[in-house]
Amino acid sequence: MPNLTTAPRLDCHTKVGVLHAHRELRVVALENFEAGSSIAVLEGIHSPIATRHTIQIAEDEHLEVPAGTTLVKKIERYPWQFLNHACRPNTRVVGRELIALRRIKAFEELSFDYETTEWQMAEPFMCRCSECGGRSVSGFRFLNREQRVERLKSLAPHLVARLDDCLPE
Repeated sequence: MPNLTTAPRLDCHTKVGVLHAHRELRVVALENFEAGSSIAVLEGIHSPIATRHTIQIAEDEHLEVPAGTTLVKKIERYPWQFLNHACRPNTRVVGRELIALRRIKAFEELSFDYETTEWQMAEPFMCRCSECGGRSVSGFRFLNREQRVERLKSLAPHLVARLDDCLPE
């Protein structure tokens, strides 16, 4: 049986958990969510530097877990660190909030498209989501016009601000 650990919240009941399955940690919904609903507020500290484990939340601002945080504390307080990439995700990141893109059922894995928040990935990787055929995930900066247009509805505000410069006619 998989090991399910939930992230405690002081203001309401827990909405997400971290599941250890197939040698990976994954974030799962612990309840149903309707499209557009808020799933979680992403906690962490701000850093001007992107790393493999940060999420870009503004032009020169990345959300990260404080140094020295134990794995148990990461699971409890910073479960966003275990959100996996998907080319057809079920959530999006807006600032420090995780929002449902469509109806999500309880115990469904939560994912987001890293190229909707990251201008340039600190460590590009080959996608394993099975939707794209295994392309390189490098950041919004490296997408072609068609790929950028496909992401417009989920694009983080700091990348929307760059659209005039990166969507030439």
